[in-house]
Amino acid sequence: FYGDLIPSGLPPGDDPRRFLSHRADGILSAVLEAGPSGLGYREACVRYSAGLVDGLIRAGLFRVEAGGLRLDAPVFLREDAGALTHFLAGEIPPLAGRLEAALPALHAAICPLDNGFDEKVNLYHLLCGAVLDGTFFDYLSARGVLAESRVHPSGLDYILTVYEDAPELNHFSNRLLCSCNRLSDGRRSLQSFGDADGERLDFYRFFNWKQAGRVPEAYRKVGQDWDAALGPAAGESPVSQILDAAEQLAAGGHCAPPFLRLLEDFGYCAGGAYCVPVYRRETEAVLQQLFTAVSGCIGEAAGELLARPGLYAALSVFPHGVSREETANELYHIVFGLLNEELAARGIAASPPYRQGEGRYLKAFFL
Repeated sequence: FYGDLIPSGLPPGDDPRRFLSHRADGILSAVLEAGPSGLGYREACVRYSAGLVDGLIRAGLFRVEAGGLRLDAPVFLREDAGALTHFLAGEIPPLAGRLEAALPALHAAICPLDNGFDEKVNLYHLLCGAVLDGTFFDYLSARGVLAESRVHPSGLDYILTVYEDAPELNHFSNRLLCSCNRLSDGRRSLQSFGDADGERLDFYRFFNWKQAGRVPEAYRKVGQDWDAALGPAAGESPVSQILDAAEQLAAGGHCAPPFLRLLEDFGYCAGGAYCVPVYRRETEAVLQQLFTAVSGCIGEAAGELLARPGLYAALSVFPHGVSREETANELYHIVFGLLNEELAARGIAASPPYRQGEGRYLKAFFL
């Protein structure tokens, strides 16, 4: 989703989360089994309800062509694991080797940082996160390699990707270091970056849990602290309140006690001070240097890898005519996730610890 947080108060028909749940499993399986346009739109409406079918079309999972349903979003199935391994996995060590050869330039770029964290942690957040999952994404999009945007009838801008729940695919999805969660107002962000192998306790996910009214029982105490900090000024944006407090702490070493407690609950602070990297405005120059180094040494190779026609033809959804550029968006997630794993394994970037039930991730505050 492009915009960090899905707006609250959406009409039910405009919220993709309403349809993209286990209720879609049956019809999705039927469309895959029937093949492109093999399951008629009218038949699907009778079998599954017109409301569900039309909702999934509006959300971007299906489209109607020749009177039948076709996939309109990338869907990765168990049988695609072999193609992903064949076309992508073997290309990662050479890409990592190029970045390793450029390590002097990468270290020179982050040298001005003085935030109390070592090169590996800073490269994890800035190279693996902000560049490979940010500016390098924009670079590939500008070259027409992948899509970064799809505006739906609801007005929301998101790209939908579906994975079959299969162990063979976890290596390419939930267990890769390619997932960034941000509680952001467009200028500042409290974020975490890691894999998706669990339910992280971070501000982004907790905010969504609160919106949906489903805070896990294990985090009830955090919910109480959240209400204590945000309750008195319910008319103000909770995102702005939290980020204002986080910025006050970074600027002057103090903020209101309820917000400090909240920052400690979420693991950004300990003992009244930040225990994660704080990246300020001057980091923008560092990021530009890192991007220049990265695009110079792997830009062409990454673009060529994602443009290989055999890769798309080998995927099981190829006959449905799903957007190649939207498919490339997820394929690049796999590429840079595998690349980040390789960089961590080589000791170039930090390797985040595993947290039971949450997965692996590290946190930072960007001002």
